Amino acid sequence: MGVFVNNYYNIEDLYTSEKDKNSFDYLHKSVDYYITSLLKEKLHIKKARNLYDGRRDKEEFRYLEETFGIEAAIAVKMTPLIKTRIDVILGLLLDQEFSFTVSVSDTNTLDQVAAENRKKKAEAVVAAYKERMKKYVSKVRQTEGNPPKEEEEADNFVQKILDEIDENFISSFEIAAQSLITFFSQNPTIDLKQKVKQYFLDLLITGEAYYRTRVDKVGEDPIVEICKPENIFFSKNTSHQFLSSGHQPNVTAVVHRFYLKRSEILNRWGHLMNDMDKARIFGDYSEGQRRITSPRQLDYVYRRDAEGDDDIHNQHTNSNLDTLPCYHVEWLANNEIDLSENDINDLQIVEDSTVSDHFKDIYGEKAGSGKPKKKGYRLDRYEGLRIGEDIYLNMGKSKFPPRSEGKFWLTTLSYNGIAYNDRNGKPYSLPLALKDLQDSFDIINFFRDNLIANAGVDGSRINLAAIPKVLGNDYMERLLKFLAFRKQGIELYDPTEDGANLFNHYGDFKGSLTGNLIEQLASVLESIERQADIVSGINRHMYQAAEVRDAATNVKLGQQQVSLITKDIFELLDTSRIHMLTDLLNIGKLTYVKGKRGSYIVGTRQMLFEVKPESFCFSDFNINVLNSSKELLKVEKVKQLIPELVAAGMVEPDVAIKVTMSDSPSEILHVVNASLAKKAKENSAMSQMRQQLEQLSGQIKQYETELQKSAKEVEALTKASDELKVRDLEMREKESQERLRQSQKRLELDTQLGLREMKKDEEVVRLEREQIYAENAKGSSREVRNDL
Repeated sequence: MGVFVNNYYNIEDLYTSEKDKNSFDYLHKSVDYYITSLLKEKLHIKKARNLYDGRRDKEEFRYLEETFGIEAAIAVKMTPLIKTRIDVILGLLLDQEFSFTVSVSDTNTLDQVAAENRKKKAEAVVAAYKERMKKYVSKVRQTEGNPPKEEEEADNFVQKILDEIDENFISSFEIAAQSLITFFSQNPTIDLKQKVKQYFLDLLITGEAYYRTRVDKVGEDPIVEICKPENIFFSKNTSHQFLSSGHQPNVTAVVHRFYLKRSEILNRWGHLMNDMDKARIFGDYSEGQRRITSPRQLDYVYRRDAEGDDDIHNQHTNSNLDTLPCYHVEWLANNEIDLSENDINDLQIVEDSTVSDHFKDIYGEKAGSGKPKKKGYRLDRYEGLRIGEDIYLNMGKSKFPPRSEGKFWLTTLSYNGIAYNDRNGKPYSLPLALKDLQDSFDIINFFRDNLIANAGVDGSRINLAAIPKVLGNDYMERLLKFLAFRKQGIELYDPTEDGANLFNHYGDFKGSLTGNLIEQLASVLESIERQADIVSGINRHMYQAAEVRDAATNVKLGQQQVSLITKDIFELLDTSRIHMLTDLLNIGKLTYVKGKRGSYIVGTRQMLFEVKPESFCFSDFNINVLNSSKELLKVEKVKQLIPELVAAGMVEPDVAIKVTMSDSPSEILHVVNASLAKKAKENSAMSQMRQQLEQLSGQIKQYETELQKSAKEVEALTKASDELKVRDLEMREKESQERLRQSQKRLELDTQLGLREMKKDEEVVRLEREQIYAENAKGSSREVRNDL
């Protein structure tokens, strides 16, 4: 336990200035104070963990002896009644798949998002008008200077572009935060999946679960540390279940105890230690104190420590390693700040009241008034590390505590989690709630096994003295023969022998175990299990609902059935997921002050992302959780529609392959929309080409009609021997042929121009796709230009 300190004066917020709080005197007294006042062993957690692991301690065996009168209590084996139910709930929790969406909430960022939206709309309208003008000029050239008629009004044309951008617009702030959330979920160093699993298990076993988000060095990825509930100590109001709710702190001080080897302590905080600190931990090598050179000397150190302190702190691992207790303490302290006139006006929630002279003398000026004074208070986070009893490291005010732009005077601790308590302030532990049922279940099994072990067979009582001597001279011989005849259904006796009247039948007896008794015991065991199901919220469907999959597509068909009793735990853990990701984003604002580049996997593709500080480090984010199992059902329906779209020619065949290989709804939607847009553009170009071909074909038919008419006129003039008319007709014929030849050449030229234009459109689409997914694209190079 921590060292006793007999005075804690000058550590109160009201009487300690912000300058004085940076002194060693204030910091080390605060650390000692919180360790002394908050640290209290949680013995019930050890009992709960033992019940989950299927173990009983000495107190449990004594309880069985005294309460149930079982003399050999150690023979009562534990059948996993508790562990099975906790594992079922844990499996259902881990089987849930979630996707998270991000939105910004602070006013400054929302203004920037609106400006970014307006800029994107302006760029899209200008690009669309440029493309429209190119097509208009091309049509003018094709129609020999006659301007074509517009197909739609300009207002409708612009409105469609604006509506499309509003529907699909995602700001750079949301993209940055969403990319980091996906990165955090997949990063093997953060290892979020396994840590969340341990977090869930702690909650189910102990009724408490805590974590800490921290950064050891600016620029590195944040760390999520799952803290053992038995080593977290705090004082909390029973009105709250979480240590903090968003930017609202529910706890003002936390003590985290953990045990490290001396080599680990040196590696993590050696750069903060002076020579005196190192000597306290490792000893003075010049004098040979505490220098460990052999296992025997290590045992000597333990014995020497035990003489001075009954509680040996350096043996808290699963093997006999040299460890020391470490205490990390965080607390929130109020520091006085000046309030601006705007703050004073905004904070006033009642009208200013007046105070009579009589009460002014008693309560002072403006007593009871709602008018804020010129001074207010801001919460700052302080922290310190104590190793052993007297080594203090890394103490002071945190440089970059998380703050919201809307509530800048509040901050939270780096620790958060669930103290799953009711209004009486006690955590609800599932193993402790099932403890009595576990004992009853094991005792019934114990008695059942004893009955089976001691059971015999049914039989009859026979007077040995009356067995006939004719069966043999030896007693055992006569007995065996008698049993052999009895097995054949014959009992022999000799009435002529002396004492024949002694042969009396003393009745039958039952030494076997009847089936009814076994069934009754099984019924009792089943009843206990049903009670355990009710207490834990487990139903029979949940045992068999490992995964429900379709045989053809091997995908989940529907959601698994859960009990409404466990709904509260599920909702509580969903909220805790959001808190954990929010804390990671908040600490990411500190560590990614120079930006962040990384990658993650979506479907089968590796996605590169870059987070710029101006698009992330100065914004407040809200996280919403979505159940991905519902989204996967939509994905499967889309996959079933893809073959029909391919057969109808609405999407390219390669889209079916991309969609089949992806499980991401956003990626599938992007691929399908891109293919539909490309196909629509190609169909529009082909439609224009067909219209031009139809116009040229009509002109050719007109020219052929004129040619036939001219030929008939030439034939008539030839018959009349009118040479002038014949010569004139021949000239007209040549003119018609020349016009026909020119028309054919023009048709060929227009056809070639149309094909080249369509090929160019295809190249533009290809370049747009390559430009979007280019791995080295960054900054303005990601802009898709349509004015090529």
